[in-house]
Amino acid sequence: MRSIQTLVDMALQGQAHMGWYGEAQSDIAIACDILGVDAVAFTEIMAVTSPRVSVTRNVKYAILLTDKPWHKPSGMLGNVFDSYIHWLDTGHIRGQKTRPFADALLGDHTAIPLDVWMCQALRIRQLSLRRNDVFTRATQHIADVADYLGWWNCEAQAAIWATAVRAADRNVMVVSAADLALAYVTGMPEPKSTQRTLEYTS
Repeated sequence: MRSIQTLVDMALQGQAHMGWYGEAQSDIAIACDILGVDAVAFTEIMAVTSPRVSVTRNVKYAILLTDKPWHKPSGMLGNVFDSYIHWLDTGHIRGQKTRPFADALLGDHTAIPLDVWMCQALRIRQLSLRRNDVFTRATQHIADVADYLGWWNCEAQAAIWATAVRAADRNVMVVSAADLALAYVTGMPEPKSTQRTLEYTS
């Protein structure tokens, strides 16, 4: 696992993106106003359906599932849809990454989502997070970085994540949740992005 100092350096490189969760929360709130849906439920659907998809597709899945709750969106992995159905039935989010992701998007500054990009940043195998000792050490590393910098945990995670994504040349154009929601309810074509941000696959 990478050292705290290396992760601090990565966080500083990506600090322009440390506010990602706050910006996403505001964007999601606007999208939910447009759609007329509950923001907490929408965010939890986003978290449940986030594995192995881009941010844009993740938002599209959430929009489709709030409109047609029991209909599996085209392209969604079967196990992801199963997790969504489990959430629909129980209100419980399964997964070491998805619950913290929902919490961070809902404003919990202490949350530390660990996805495939964070595993690359930490230099650990994603499957190793199934071990409690590895998961605990990984989250503590990010918390230590946050403490060192005087940031919130989710800010340190977002900044490190941004650096890891950039290192893989995954910087692309993406539209906002609000824009996607507006396009969905009006039937208009999806607008082109006017803002350069980070796309990812988790």
